[in-house]
Amino acid sequence: MATVDEGQPTGTDPAPSTGRPRWGIFLTAAATVIGLLIGGGSLLRDYFGWENSPDAVAASPTAHSDAPTGSTGPEAGASSGTVPSTRTAGTHLAGLPAQGGASNLVALPRALARQPGYERSIVVTCPENTPRDPHHEVTYPLHQRYLDLTATIRPYSPDDPLAKVYVSVIVAEKQDDGTVNRITRGGAEARQDSTNTLSASVEGADEVTLRIDCELPTTLVVLSDAMITPA
Repeated sequence: MATVDEGQPTGTDPAPSTGRPRWGIFLTAAATVIGLLIGGGSLLRDYFGWENSPDAVAASPTAHSDAPTGSTGPEAGASSGTVPSTRTAGTHLAGLPAQGGASNLVALPRALARQPGYERSIVVTCPENTPRDPHHEVTYPLHQRYLDLTATIRPYSPDDPLAKVYVSVIVAEKQDDGTVNRITRGGAEARQDSTNTLSASVEGADEVTLRIDCELPTTLVVLSDAMITPA
C-alpha cells in the first residue's frame, strides 16, 4: 500500500522549467507595441493632415478656380461691351482737289512757310475789286457727306497789315427738279494783326464755296487748318 506524506500537496506538479525564454509573452508584447504605433500614426495623420490623398487636394478651396489663367479684367482682353469709335476727326481741304476756282489758289508765301500755325493751309488770292473781278471763289465737292467746316483766317498783306478781308461760306444744294440752291451759311472778317475763326454748317450740301472779298488786291487770304468733319 502506498503512503502519502501529510506535508506534500495533492495534485499534479507543473512541468519543470527547461531554461528557454517564454516566446509567447514576448510576441504578445511586440504585437501590442506595433498596434499602439499604428494607432498613433493614424491619429497623427488625422490630426495634422499628413495624408497625400487626391481627395484631400480636391477638397481644398484653392485647388480649383473657374477664372482663366492670366485674366485680370477688361485690360487682359475681356470684352467690356463698348465698341471703340472709328470716326475720323475730319478732312483737310488742303488735301482735296478744288472743283472750281483752282486758279485762285497759290502757294504759301516763303515768309510764312516755316512759321507755326500755317501747316495744312490753303492760300487764296484777293480779287482786283473791279466789276469784272469783284471776288474770288474756290469750290470743293461734299456729296452731302459732311457736317461742319472750320478754319482760321490769317491774312497776309505786305502793303497794309491793317487791310481787312472777309470770307463767306456758301453751300450748294441740288434739288429734285435739277435746280441748285446756293445758301450762305456763315462768314468771318480778319486782318493780318487780328486773325479770326471761321465756322459754318455744311450739312446736306453737295458743294461748298469759299468766297473771298478784300480791301487790297495785293493781300493773300491764308486759311490754316481748314477742315470739314464727316457726317
